[in-house]
Amino acid sequence: MSNLLAVGQPVTFTRIDTGGKVGEIRFTAVKALPAECIASSRPGVTLAIEVAISNGPGEQLPVPDSYQMLYDDDGETSSPVETASIYGCESDFPQVKTAPPGQQTHGWFAVRTKVAPSQLIYTPMVGDQTSTAGNIKILAVAPAMVMLSLPAQLTAETASASPSAPAAASSAPVVAPTTTTAAGHAMPVAPPTGLDSEGRPNGSGGRLVGCADELTYQPGTGVYEDGSRGFAAECLPGGSLR
Repeated sequence: MSNLLAVGQPVTFTRIDTGGKVGEIRFTAVKALPAECIASSRPGVTLAIEVAISNGPGEQLPVPDSYQMLYDDDGETSSPVETASIYGCESDFPQVKTAPPGQQTHGWFAVRTKVAPSQLIYTPMVGDQTSTAGNIKILAVAPAMVMLSLPAQLTAETASASPSAPAAASSAPVVAPTTTTAAGHAMPVAPPTGLDSEGRPNGSGGRLVGCADELTYQPGTGVYEDGSRGFAAECLPGGSLR
């Protein structure tokens, strides 16, 4: 089976050790967000992605996020997406929530890319049910990753709407550690508790603007003004604000 998907095409992930179903995911729509639906004015392209997930009886297929997604901009290199948030258009893009094993979920999430992507890459990080807060175990699943091919029209629209990126800073940014898959794409690794998604101490990503539904990594995940994520005492597990 090819790991290249079209929008709307489902794919089922299974455990490599037992062959049991982890879950099925289907990327049902990808849209370029208009400016009035974006909180940040940072350069780049912000995409709203609609997904439908059906979990198997024993595992929980995670909602895609910046730890599990990359994008291709030229068919040769891959870059990590950035976390993005939808503001002012929540009724049009209801947020997808994590579903427990054996249940389904459906909704939208947003990511930012520096340039218009031609493909999105999803590498699910599935936690073993025996994991604890201090010892998270990641299951090996098949396929290890899938690539979502974006329609040419969407790529053209996002390219024309994308402002130029600013000049690079003199010092290189700190990024989350990665491993490499057999196909040569980087596979994001969850940041350690106490650091945001850019490897910085909590709260250094600017003002806290929301809470994320990320039960896999740590309770109380905050979304900061620059799009980074990290532990936030104001956030409750499941994405609600205290």
